[in-house]
Amino acid sequence: MDEDLEIELQLSHKDLLDQFQRGTEERLAELGITLGAKTQCTKCGVLKPKSEFYEDKTKASGRQSSCKCCRRAAAREGKRRRASGVYVNKRCGRLTIEERDAKAAALESDRAVRLAAAAAREAESRARFERERAEFTPQRLAELQAKADAEMRKVYERSKAILARRGRSNFGHACESPF
Repeated sequence: MDEDLEIELQLSHKDLLDQFQRGTEERLAELGITLGAKTQCTKCGVLKPKSEFYEDKTKASGRQSSCKCCRRAAAREGKRRRASGVYVNKRCGRLTIEERDAKAAALESDRAVRLAAAAAREAESRARFERERAEFTPQRLAELQAKADAEMRKVYERSKAILARRGRSNFGHACESPF
């Protein structure tokens, strides 16, 4: 008796489902009942009637790919893991809730540092703008304009001298110097 119990306990979940399905199909066949179209569950691999799969309008078949039994088992497993304090993230793998919270806090502190640095850069930029704006008083602008005019006059005079050596004058225009 103990050996039979041991052997039965060693059977996997999939094997038990296969045995149950075969037994159910045989009993239904004896009664003359056919189940119609069947779908294979992607988790346990058992062929089951479509009624054993939850509806999913996003799928072409209109049903989810794993059966209700496997979905419930996965939900129980997830609930057990959450209760035990293990958080599963597809990108990071398995983390405890404390590790997840520590990671989130580190990311938040990094974000705060980046925001503080950006604020400091902005303040420096504003201060530089204000210093430069203060330098450009109307008197300073007039000085800069006079300096630019003097530079332009020099360029004009040099160009005029070069053209005179080549036998031309006034850039080919009849007007006098614009300065």
